[in-house]
Amino acid sequence: MLKFTYILSLALYNLLLTKLLFLNENFSSIIEPKKLGFSKWTVDEIQKFCKCVEYFAKKLGIKSCFVKSVCKRNFLKKKGFDCKLFIGVEIKDSFKSHSWIISEGLNCYEEPGMNLKIIQIVD
Repeated sequence: MLKFTYILSLALYNLLLTKLLFLNENFSSIIEPKKLGFSKWTVDEIQKFCKCVEYFAKKLGIKSCFVKSVCKRNFLKKKGFDCKLFIGVEIKDSFKSHSWIISEGLNCYEEPGMNLKIIQIVD
């Protein structure tokens, strides 16, 4: 079992790295499909990682659901957990967008966008 401080450190590092990617990369390269890796991380450890990403995002003022979702997706894929990134939009009185990830059997601490038209699903 991994130590919680290690999981905390990885969550902070990966969140900041993802935020930097958004400043330096184009959209297509950020959401390109990722290959599944392999690791000995447990479901519990991955869920702690996802919760830590949410914690640090709140503390750092990172409100973008897209940044958080991409951070979690890339890490989960690297660790061998399959997931999909959903991007949805709604245009009524104003434009709204939301992104989230879904991974079978995992709580990724994300809420799917209800009543949104899904415009892209990324492996």
